[in-house]
Amino acid sequence: MLGASDVFLAHDEREAGPEFRVPSKTLSYLCAGRPIVLAATAENLAAKIVQALGPGIVVAPLRI
Repeated sequence: MLGASDVFLAHDEREAGPEFRVPSKTLSYLCAGRPIVLAATAENLAAKIVQALGPGIVVAPLRI
């Protein structure tokens, strides 16, 4: 199912312990081998993984 997607969108909450948190959906997206647009803080572990592996881009989350 994930292989049918062209790009994945993911986000992480600012208040959810961002330095150690990697949502399982982000790991699933990495396994699917598709580009990822991740809205997360720079300190977020998922953001660091996406930036290090280069499968997508990380953008700052909007504050609403």
